Amino acid sequence: MLSCILKKVEGSNTVLKEIKEETVTSHSVFIMQVETQMGQISSHLNQRQQGGKGSRRRGFLEKLWQTPKMMLKWVLASCHDVN
Repeated sequence: MLSCILKKVEGSNTVLKEIKEETVTSHSVFIMQVETQMGQISSHLNQRQQGGKGSRRRGFLEKLWQTPKMMLKWVLASCHDVN
């Protein structure tokens, strides 16, 4: 009887390890996507600043860039739009 319980526990442990690996992979991919988007926004801001023309969009992006919570919210929204 104890061996049966041990087998079930070991099986559950294997499933939990697989779920953990999938979650870590998923989060890693998401973080890389966020980093890529932040780099694109930074590049966009730098290009706009070099052009010398002001715009409402540049002001919005600069404000967004300076506020991490707004930035994350914007990135999450854009990820949902893509998917």
